[in-house]
Amino acid sequence: MATSHIFRIMFVNQGKVYEIYARRVSHGELFGFIEVEELVFGERATVVVDPAEERIKGEFDGVKRTYLPLHSILRIDEVAHQYAGHEGSGASDAGVTSRRIGRHLTWLEERKPGIFVMANTNQPWDLPAHMSRPGRFNSGIWYVPIPSLEAVEEILKIHIGKYFPRLADTDTGRVVDLMREKHMTGDEIEQSLLEAGRMTHPDNPTIDALMAAAEALTPMYKVRNEDFTRLQDWALVQKRAKEA
Repeated sequence: MATSHIFRIMFVNQGKVYEIYARRVSHGELFGFIEVEELVFGERATVVVDPAEERIKGEFDGVKRTYLPLHSILRIDEVAHQYAGHEGSGASDAGVTSRRIGRHLTWLEERKPGIFVMANTNQPWDLPAHMSRPGRFNSGIWYVPIPSLEAVEEILKIHIGKYFPRLADTDTGRVVDLMREKHMTGDEIEQSLLEAGRMTHPDNPTIDALMAAAEALTPMYKVRNEDFTRLQDWALVQKRAKEA
């Protein structure tokens, strides 16, 4: 049976954060926009949705396709129905998740030497004990914080070289300071640069355009600050436990 997927799109519009679900997401034909089709509502049985779903449904009533500016996008996640939860009880996904995790754990135990295994999660406290015990993953669990000032500078440099190499020698000090002040992630740094390119297309983006794009972007650190704080606190507890 083919796996059914839904995309969760979080974006900002007129100061409000929206969370919608759709079956199709693509770059589309409009430069600087994400094309979203086949909006999905009423999937509470398998997908966690926005509490204000009815309001959002009303706003998008009759909409077959919508275009969202790249700079407004906070995050896009692909949600598979069959991965409804860690435990995979019959009430959620008929045990599919449990069976898949079991096979994966067996592979981890029997894998050949020389294979380095890495995984990522934004909610490490929800990992079941059999996934997080010592020795399960190589080198244990790492915490990757919001990029430092030096990291922001390096990330921006990499993306400038990728998208606008002619700007490689441009002084980006002001932009780097602003991005660090707003606690931007690597994805948000990239999106700010792409939005600046859209603003000045077909010319290369200017520093002023990049500053404007960075100012306009609402970072996840602000939208989901409680989640970031909880993750930081969790990492601190783990560090102290190792040092004890």
